Amino acid sequence: MVRSVIYWLLASAVMLGAVLICAYSVRTSPDADAIPPESLRPFPDAGISYVPEDQMTAEAIDTSITQLIAAAKEARIEAAKEKKRLELQAMLRARAEERRQILAEQAAIAAKEAAAPGYNKEFVAALTEEEQAEAAYFYDLGYVYFRQTWSTLDELEYSYDNFGEYGCGPTCAAAVIANLAGIPVTPDDLRKYAIDNYYCAPGGGTYYGFMTIVPAQYGIRVTEVYRGDKKAVIDALKEGKLVLATMGPGDFTLGAHYILLRGITEEGKILVADSYSYANSLKEWDYDVLYSQLKHGYYIYAAPDSTQESSDTAKT
Repeated sequence: MVRSVIYWLLASAVMLGAVLICAYSVRTSPDADAIPPESLRPFPDAGISYVPEDQMTAEAIDTSITQLIAAAKEARIEAAKEKKRLELQAMLRARAEERRQILAEQAAIAAKEAAAPGYNKEFVAALTEEEQAEAAYFYDLGYVYFRQTWSTLDELEYSYDNFGEYGCGPTCAAAVIANLAGIPVTPDDLRKYAIDNYYCAPGGGTYYGFMTIVPAQYGIRVTEVYRGDKKAVIDALKEGKLVLATMGPGDFTLGAHYILLRGITEEGKILVADSYSYANSLKEWDYDVLYSQLKHGYYIYAAPDSTQESSDTAKT
């Protein structure tokens, strides 16, 4: 045991001696001062004067400290200015984007109103939320849509029953006038007019004469087309005109029903406005399918000439 302790003490002494010799060699080496103190100074680009070691007086030290504090303060000020500048730029960009969005929304609203000037906001506001959504969907497309079974129309008196069952005539006519003449009439307006002027058929529905005479009183040009003249119908839709079709039994009715053809897709599909069925109004239809259920011919409606003034005879 004693021998082990002696060996350990001798080994420790040898190691300590080696460390002391290395330390002395480094201190006395000619390269010990190879790194100039100037390269160790703080803030080398801050304009702070370097004070040599042999001139390190209290006054010089105070001056260096003052310069360091001033440099740090200036750096903080510049950093704060840069942060403020970046925040201001971000705020201006955000405001510009907000302004751009507002202008875009205003332009979209103006475009809708220009495309569907006959949209009656007061009439739509009285509907249920679901019904308002139907009207809004077509309004976004630039089209004024009415459904005769909406809550404000369904139970109104018409013919020997209610308007929801037999009101397709005044409803289609209101859509024609609202979309082509830009006048915000409602189906109820034309319902009253049809009753007062004996266009309401006692056996149900609306006489054909109503569908030509009333729109014409608003300056709308009406042309009757033979039921087999497919080209005239397609051309009219491509020109932005509306086409009235009287449908027989099939997808739209069990008896007789007026619908509007409101457009045509690039693929040649027909877009309709069915005043009884919102679902039918969302579909794209093959012309031949519609033609196979057609009961009579077509009426083509064109917007009034800009030089032609519409009559006030039917306006309520």
